[in-house]
Amino acid sequence: VAWDVYCPVLPPGWFVESGSYRLSSGGQLSITYRGPEGAHLAVREGAYCAGLPDCIPTGTEAGSARFGDRDARLLDLGSGSWLVVAVAEGGDVNWQATGSGMDGAILSGFTAAFARVGE
Repeated sequence: VAWDVYCPVLPPGWFVESGSYRLSSGGQLSITYRGPEGAHLAVREGAYCAGLPDCIPTGTEAGSARFGDRDARLLDLGSGSWLVVAVAEGGDVNWQATGSGMDGAILSGFTAAFARVGE
């Protein structure tokens, strides 16, 4: 793909629950992890929002964050869910991680440790 792919680096107790990818229309990757005590982490990367206005969930701004080596935003989605999102210049490619069963600081710590594939 023409965009950077990031791989979560998670502590012990996390495993892949489901995932998919496609290369058409700019490509996209989606993978969900399940962690301790029912926590979930859903990661989406690529052109999954291309042509879809308002694709990224809205929430209350909760500060800055990192998605690997990218600047990102932390949003409180309510009901115990958090979102870290980074948008490429031009807006056609996005990276987002949604966490539930954890607080925003934990999700931000996870996303800051994401490793860019090929690095």
